[in-house]
Amino acid sequence: MRLTLRTLLAYLDDRLPPEKAREIGLKIQKSGFATELVERVREVKRRRRVATDQDKVPPVDANLIAEYLDDQLAPDVVARLEQRILASDALLAEVASAHELLGMLREPVPVESRLRERLLTQDPTGAATSRTDSATEEPVSANPTRWTESPAASRGWLRWSPVLVGVGLCAWLASVFTDSRLLQQPQPDSAVPAVAGPAEPGPEADPSPGPAEAAADVNGAGAPAAIAAAPGGEGGRDAAESEPAGAANPPVGNPVAPMPAANPAVAADPALADAPAEQPADIPVLLQSDNRTLLLANSKTGSWNTLLQIPGGDTVTTAPNITNSAPLLKNRWFGTPQPFEMKLRYEGGGWLVRALGGSLLRLSGNKPGLQVLSSRLLVSADTAMAWNDQQLPVLNLSCGDSLAMLTLQTADTQFAVQVVPAASAATPLSAEAAAGDVPADAAAVTAALLSTDCDYRVLVTVTRGAVGLQHGAAESLQLPAGVEVEWQVLDGSQVANFREAASTPATISAWMLEPETAPVPEAVRIHEQLTRLLEAGGDPREAVLPLVTDRNPQAGLLAVEVLVLTRSAESLLNLFFEDLDELVQRRVIDGLQAITASSSAAQRQIQDSLATRLPMAEASNILQLLNGISETVAAEPETAQQLLAYLGDERLGVRTLAIYRLEQITGDRQNFYPAADASRRRDSIRRWQKWLDRQGGVLVKPEGK
Repeated sequence: MRLTLRTLLAYLDDRLPPEKAREIGLKIQKSGFATELVERVREVKRRRRVATDQDKVPPVDANLIAEYLDDQLAPDVVARLEQRILASDALLAEVASAHELLGMLREPVPVESRLRERLLTQDPTGAATSRTDSATEEPVSANPTRWTESPAASRGWLRWSPVLVGVGLCAWLASVFTDSRLLQQPQPDSAVPAVAGPAEPGPEADPSPGPAEAAADVNGAGAPAAIAAAPGGEGGRDAAESEPAGAANPPVGNPVAPMPAANPAVAADPALADAPAEQPADIPVLLQSDNRTLLLANSKTGSWNTLLQIPGGDTVTTAPNITNSAPLLKNRWFGTPQPFEMKLRYEGGGWLVRALGGSLLRLSGNKPGLQVLSSRLLVSADTAMAWNDQQLPVLNLSCGDSLAMLTLQTADTQFAVQVVPAASAATPLSAEAAAGDVPADAAAVTAALLSTDCDYRVLVTVTRGAVGLQHGAAESLQLPAGVEVEWQVLDGSQVANFREAASTPATISAWMLEPETAPVPEAVRIHEQLTRLLEAGGDPREAVLPLVTDRNPQAGLLAVEVLVLTRSAESLLNLFFEDLDELVQRRVIDGLQAITASSSAAQRQIQDSLATRLPMAEASNILQLLNGISETVAAEPETAQQLLAYLGDERLGVRTLAIYRLEQITGDRQNFYPAADASRRRDSIRRWQKWLDRQGGVLVKPEGK
């Protein structure tokens, strides 16, 4: 057989019969030139195969590319994104061309008058309207669900996006050069005495060591009014001032009328700001924990550190500890991610707290107790102290400005405390609130995300013994074993919706029963991997990011737990728009929901961050889905149609969010999987549409229908 290039290609592609292939192989071995030619052809085929594999690189979200070009991404995200860009020639060309267009748009863009008139007559939804018609049109009734048409249903706005970007950029440049406030000299700050009135919480700050440190206000450390008015302790108010007086104890099982708020702060005298504040009693605090997994917030810098990075933190271990940890924890929010835990007790307090993963706590300062932002606590009597019936141990539990005193009645008493922030879980931000200024520096962002200015849902379950419960000056309640009580803290101080009921095995969570189960070897390996990353130093929020892309989704879950505990909203939003395992993606959604529920400032922060990634209308819809859907909203036809539209969205995170909410409402997913191919997703969406038609177009039928 003649040795030609076509024959060689057929030989390399295994398209020759076995006899001819053996004959060609012998000829190639006898000819050095043919051997060299075969190697060259194989190299060309290998390069073609690599290029073909590069073309299969998954697409990157356009909003993420826009943030990359604007230099708005974190360094770790930039590194991972550049790897994906360099892995695909097509993606690299698109990014380079977008960068070139941005350079061209920096110059003034001329806009014809006719085109300007057409743009002004465009409806925000993409449909052209007339000015005269829109001026005389009757106002449309407000949409109760506040859904707005977003690019998931209409993408007409994309046709004008280059022109709109140019026009907006020119307008911004004009405002910069014509704003007199930007050109004038800065004026020196003048101290204005505060006017007497109700105390309003402000951003938290981490005070410097000294007498003023212990007197800093919980929500507004450093304010002269707070320092002058509250010399009694760290919370900015004396214990007697934070305990509502005159509240009567209502019948058990009925809602409690809201208790009066704490006394308003007195007028601040600038001269008193420099006066030394009273130092609270220094009560030793003993802590048992893995100092690599206990994380502490630094409100001055907006950063987080492990206990191992704090001077003196290496003395804390999981073994019984005799070192006073109060100086390490004072005025700091601290906690451990799931599934880790810590044990904490005050010297002489008489009780022992076992704080499970996900708890965010702060020491009370001048009395044995804790201030809680979110928690899962198991409380029992301290076995290191002899039991004294004449001096029963009391746990002072603060949620915002509300103080609950929990007294252990017997030596074998054990109870569980769960605190969940619930300020805005089902209340979308108004247009006025969404337009507020969002802090830009890291310290202000951390203070906003760790604000105590929110509502709380508190659940206490007595598993053994008996507990005495008292709110402020109200009459104490005796809670025997097998009883759970629940109440809400509204506006940071008022107790309402008190409920007492018998606890059953169906209502008690597994973590309250202290199951003694050893983790599986694979989980132990992942936990050790996380602790090594945290032990290496640096910001824990960045150290755990390599685990997110691990092949084992359990490692990604562990990394997300650290981000949720540290209130890393920006990192969680970055992960929300990445292609992750559905299990990890759902935990990211739960974490963002918990952060948005913690305060209106946190919700505003997340909405502002979403607005940099999405059009404003779609950012509002995604925020509402992250907050969760109430039964009232689920009964609206617009909600069902919006969720079905998001099932077909091009972004994996949005599809996961939509099916997650549908499954929570209906208990079914109609065999829809966000990461499946497009044809399977279309089949599942058709099944959802048929099911919805049988339901009358709503996910949940209103009561009485």
